[in-house]
Amino acid sequence: MLRRMLLPHPDMEIAIETHFLPALHDEFGDREVTFDEYVSVVDEHYDSSGRKWIDTLLEQNGKRYETFPASFRQQCGLETGTVPAFTDELYRFLFGRVPTCIGDKTPHYGTTMDVVTDFWPDAKFVHIVRDGVYAADSMTRHAGFQKQIGAGT
Repeated sequence: MLRRMLLPHPDMEIAIETHFLPALHDEFGDREVTFDEYVSVVDEHYDSSGRKWIDTLLEQNGKRYETFPASFRQQCGLETGTVPAFTDELYRFLFGRVPTCIGDKTPHYGTTMDVVTDFWPDAKFVHIVRDGVYAADSMTRHAGFQKQIGAGT
């Protein structure tokens, strides 16, 4: 609901569940990565229905998953870069611009704020308190978290 309230703001984009950022940080840290390395990590994250996260976000922005890697590569223009550079280009690809404010409602970001500030040192956080029982129940049905829990990570 908060996402729908904030989206009309002209400087704001709320990306659904960017829980791929901690995985990118764990995999690559602040080193240069290739386009293929970046896309492979982004492509391996799932939304609550079990659908690839990037597929859902592409559809919401009028783009197709089948053409994503080639279209993104062409527009991005980077073959190597940092995770923040590729992420900015991903947002430019999805939203047509790099937004001034990028929001996310991922529940576990309270435990990974250091990851975000490693990538974007000037990041600011707004803490929203959710009903813990509702949030936990929601996460038990999230295919991405089920996959993590099942893998023992």
